[in-house]
Amino acid sequence: MKTLVISAIIASVTATASFANNGSGTATWGGDSGTVHGSGNCQFKTNQAGTMSYDDDTMTWNTTSNAVVVLKVRNTNNVKVESDNKLRTTNNTAVADVVVNYLPQSTISVKGKNDATTNRNSNSLTAGNLKKNGNGVTKVTFSIGGKATMTEDETLNINDDTDYKINHTVTCMQ
Repeated sequence: MKTLVISAIIASVTATASFANNGSGTATWGGDSGTVHGSGNCQFKTNQAGTMSYDDDTMTWNTTSNAVVVLKVRNTNNVKVESDNKLRTTNNTAVADVVVNYLPQSTISVKGKNDATTNRNSNSLTAGNLKKNGNGVTKVTFSIGGKATMTEDETLNINDDTDYKINHTVTCMQ
């Protein structure tokens, strides 16, 4: 995890009162924003896990709260979210194959780039046309929800009263 360092330089302002001339003058403050958005091209600002519950009748894991990923991107044009379609134990051991469907619960929002594009598919979420001129950043928020369906044979690989997870990979591309 990177630490965001914000620095500012405030110039001192000296004002002199003149009783003979009540004209107006100009006073300014100047300061450098420093690396307010960090120096990386794709930075995770939030990476919040979601929750899911298993429905034995349909052999489906349904999200009960979405996972949330917030990124600040610079010099990156596209961001993609995909799953490897594996049900894993909490120590990351794959135990079963699943078919992830991100629709309809997932959302994508983009701030800082009015002509950005978003696309929600059953197997991926994408944001594109994110690159800004200069050193500005674009903020991308993925709210990742949906379901993961197992086959009957795969259900034989899971245990009662055990916590499982499904990973989602976020990829930033030039």
